[in-house]
Amino acid sequence: MKVNVKYFGEVVDRTNKGEEAITIEQNRLSELVEILNERYLLADLNLQFAVNEEIISDSSFVLEESDEVALLPPFAGG
Repeated sequence: MKVNVKYFGEVVDRTNKGEEAITIEQNRLSELVEILNERYLLADLNLQFAVNEEIISDSSFVLEESDEVALLPPFAGG
């Protein structure tokens, strides 16, 4: 199954991409996170994940075909 992954901030710098489609087999957010950490060495970033524009903190969250997953690094603001 494929999910669409969007990158923001420092994640764009590490991946050299704004977005990509990634194939996963287990349908879990945790599997996608593991793939991304192996591929792009993102484990040291304090990322939040949004699935279809909703923040998800449960790594066992079940993804569905064509879900949009955004990797959100910490944002500074003021």
